Amino acid sequence: MNESRAACPKCKKDVMFSHQQGWGKCPECGFQFQDGFIEPPSTGLERKTARRTLLDMILIAFLISIAVILVGGAVLFAGCLVLSGGH
Repeated sequence: MNESRAACPKCKKDVMFSHQQGWGKCPECGFQFQDGFIEPPSTGLERKTARRTLLDMILIAFLISIAVILVGGAVLFAGCLVLSGGH
C-alpha cells in the first residue's frame, strides 16, 4: 500500500490518501479516484460560482452608481451654496 498526503477534492481536508490497485481513497470521506486522474469530477459549483460572480458585479456596479449620484449631489449642493453667497 502506497500513501500520499494531499487535499481531498471532496471534503477539502489535508489527508493521507491510501492507494490500492490503481485507486486512491480518502480516509475521511471515502472519496475514491483513479490514480493518474488529474481533475476531480465536476460538482456543479462552477456554474454557481459564475452566477454568483455576475450578481456580485451587478451589485458592485449598483453601489458605485449610488455613490456617484450622492457625491454629485453633494458637489452640486456645495456649488449652489458658494454661488449664492452662503445665504
